[in-house]
Amino acid sequence: GFEAWAALTVGVRLPLDFSPEEWYAALHRLVAGAEVVPSGYPTRAYRSEKNTPLVRGFLAGIRAAGGKPGFVLKTGTADLNIVGPAWGCPAVAYGPGDSALDHTPDE
Repeated sequence: GFEAWAALTVGVRLPLDFSPEEWYAALHRLVAGAEVVPSGYPTRAYRSEKNTPLVRGFLAGIRAAGGKPGFVLKTGTADLNIVGPAWGCPAVAYGPGDSALDHTPDE
């Protein structure tokens, strides 16, 4: 008989309150009956504290250069999701503040 199949690769950025285990459970419910083959390294979202000497130093440096610092919550988009929990120390991801510029020549 005729048999059809498809393969799909999905990259997911999880919110802070949603674990990789919860994601896989939800995925299995969504695609009940389909084979799910996890790949890669599932990583929890990570948020570091804002009130640390490191963050204050970045804020002061941005202001000293005439910039207006701000905070953007971005999950799953920085190595901090891996190294922050592993290293257990203050960490920041620094960028232009406009997510539309991420990974572009104007970043």
